[in-house]
Amino acid sequence: MARLREIVEIDTQKIRTNLLLQLQDLFHLSRRNAKNEKLPLPQRQKWVRVASFIAQTINGLTKTYDEMQLTKDIERLEQMIREAAEEVDSQPQTV
Repeated sequence: MARLREIVEIDTQKIRTNLLLQLQDLFHLSRRNAKNEKLPLPQRQKWVRVASFIAQTINGLTKTYDEMQLTKDIERLEQMIREAAEEVDSQPQTV
């Protein structure tokens, strides 16, 4: 039983590490979009909210591992990213 617990802890740490790396990448992307002065202000504000939510998720992930809450947070994050990206795609392209 102790070996099984050790395997689960190692797998959990791997999952947590991978999630943290992916979330950090998303945070940097959303932060870059939030600072992009070529985007309209409402769009940039949405990216600020996305970055803020990612930071909260990272903070929560480093403190505790609640799989159900994390799944909900990631689903919410995906929805926020889709909504923010939809507006970028619908913006007229300027050269």
